[in-house]
Amino acid sequence: MVRKMAYIGFSYMFGLFFASFFYCKLALAAGAVYACLPILLWCLPIRKKYVTVFVCCICFGFGNIYYASYEILVYQNAVKYNGYTVEMIGTLEEYDYQASDMAVYVVNGLINGETKVKVQCYGADRSCEIGDVIYIKGKASVPKSSYAFDSEWYLKAKEIYLDMSYPDEIKVFYDNKLPVKWTLMHFRDSIYDKMDKYLSTDEKSIVKAMLFGDKSGIEDETKTLLYRAGIGHMMAVSGTHLSVICSIIWFLLSFLPINTYVRFICMIIPACIFVVLSGSSVSVIRSAIMIALVYGANLFNRRADWSNSLGISGILLTAGCPFVIRDASFLLSMAGVVGICGVAPAVIEFIEKKYMHIYFFGRSVVTSICASAVIFPVSCLFFDEVSVITPISNLILLPLCTVILVCGVFFTAVNGIAFIGYPIMKVCGLCCRLVKALSELLGGFELAYVPIGYDFVKWMIILSASVIISALAVIKNWKIVALTTAVSFSLCTVVVASYRFIPKNYVNMVLFCDGKGASSIVIHDHRDASVIDLHRGGNTAEYIDKYLTSVGIDRVEFFSSVCDTNVSIGYFRYRLSPYNVGTAVVPGEENDTCVDYAQNIITYETDGVNTFEMDDFTLNIEDNNTVLLKIKNTEILAYDGTKEPYYTGDYDIIIDYTRDSVSENLNGDIKISAKSPESEYFMGECTVFKIYDNKIRMEVR
Repeated sequence: MVRKMAYIGFSYMFGLFFASFFYCKLALAAGAVYACLPILLWCLPIRKKYVTVFVCCICFGFGNIYYASYEILVYQNAVKYNGYTVEMIGTLEEYDYQASDMAVYVVNGLINGETKVKVQCYGADRSCEIGDVIYIKGKASVPKSSYAFDSEWYLKAKEIYLDMSYPDEIKVFYDNKLPVKWTLMHFRDSIYDKMDKYLSTDEKSIVKAMLFGDKSGIEDETKTLLYRAGIGHMMAVSGTHLSVICSIIWFLLSFLPINTYVRFICMIIPACIFVVLSGSSVSVIRSAIMIALVYGANLFNRRADWSNSLGISGILLTAGCPFVIRDASFLLSMAGVVGICGVAPAVIEFIEKKYMHIYFFGRSVVTSICASAVIFPVSCLFFDEVSVITPISNLILLPLCTVILVCGVFFTAVNGIAFIGYPIMKVCGLCCRLVKALSELLGGFELAYVPIGYDFVKWMIILSASVIISALAVIKNWKIVALTTAVSFSLCTVVVASYRFIPKNYVNMVLFCDGKGASSIVIHDHRDASVIDLHRGGNTAEYIDKYLTSVGIDRVEFFSSVCDTNVSIGYFRYRLSPYNVGTAVVPGEENDTCVDYAQNIITYETDGVNTFEMDDFTLNIEDNNTVLLKIKNTEILAYDGTKEPYYTGDYDIIIDYTRDSVSENLNGDIKISAKSPESEYFMGECTVFKIYDNKIRMEVR
């Protein structure tokens, strides 16, 4: 069997991924069947012909069994403390200072002196250092995902299974349990300080992101444009960064009179240091493992193979925590390698054999297209939009990003010595300005990105995957299958990109609520949107931002707030300002400064009834916090339940956004309580109503 570790590794990872969607008992049963069936069939005369299939089935079954066993023995043993007040003492592994003297702690230790677990805590800042011993007493809870962010899976991939935010007590016993990491983190901070002498704030934030994966200094609007321009992967430290660094080190070491073994060790040590400095993300660790396997193959007279190396990397990365299989960094990194090292060479060879020779420029474009095509279905799992100009933008921006990365590495290597650091950082700063300017230019085009929040995207991906699997089963030619993969997902991207420009015969009304009374309404067609803040809607502003991005809305034509509070409106200032807001309607003149990002500001008196006419709807705001919307032939009444609304009669949709249940005195086809998830009428954090001329279609997300 050729490429044994590739078959074993990928089958095992598919088993983990399959098991992550099912209950433990079902995953165990499926794993047992897949693992035992090949053993039972081994006695048949066809066993030699299908030995590869048998091995893949066994590894797939083992992946299911391992995932389910880990969840039962490790994860469920940790989450048994959910809802209980516990005490924990452990080592501080991560520390991030927040605003208002608050901080986020990640502590690895023992709960109640009996169970080893890693927890995340948000509490008062205690000016800690990584490696300190922390004592926490408070209520433990399982992290919960929201419409805005899947925090549960994000933290599970980091082996963080409990949250102890707002604890009753935090004590710090200053120590140094992690001296290597503490030293490296202080060294990184000193490099940041030395960069201040040569770089502006914007330039430094880009260098920090590319060199160490620290994106905290980049403004959200700039970050969005960088991702839309197709170089977002350079902002998150990945295999590209480590490959460049190791190539530089290997090249420099080649001039020294040392043997291959010493050169290999001298390259691996800086690579491991960089892994720690960059935050030890899964993609960087994967790259480090593959680089060690590729460069180390010659030491043992073995032939390096990307698929075997990737299979081994997948096994090692998921061995300690199988939940990594659902981590965005892991899946994107693995898919990227498959696209670049597997699909692209096969496509290039097919084209050159059938049609014409491809020169360097063309090879780069084809490679980038193949990588983007393979990554596209994975991106749909985690992101709201995907760049479609990556093949072109990478040719322009990637050389500049490489210069920034190389300059940053040399600056770090010489510890920012003045006479060396000055010219290096000046070149680096110039490249940063060019990258930002070109990203704003390229990412600003409406066709530069594809929103993937549409209902049919998942069906397009399933259809494309079915075509690829059929090609694999029928044609059984790797080059043809690789070409089919690139073409299928590329066409899928084009179809999704074109969808938002097709006229629709309905208007979307979306209700957002967080289960605690905060609620907002978004009304939109396929291009523009209107936002209505009902009650403490600032808490749902993040949901609205995510939704507008996912459906490709770049302009908010109308914003209105029923809340007479500048705190709630202030949240929207942060989230809506990038969306080119047209008209903002707020109660009272004291709130107009909170919406100064709008082109037109209207203030209204909270006494009486205020009516606003828009193209797709009519909005009536009453003085008792009641809103009446008329969209096509549909009437929607939203009220806070403190007073009976002026309007009476039957409505199509009734929303009570502060009480637990909708008043029975009001008649409506659909009744919704936006406050309590336990309520019979509570719909969810994001409920979409597609309003046609004569019907309403509802969907909960």
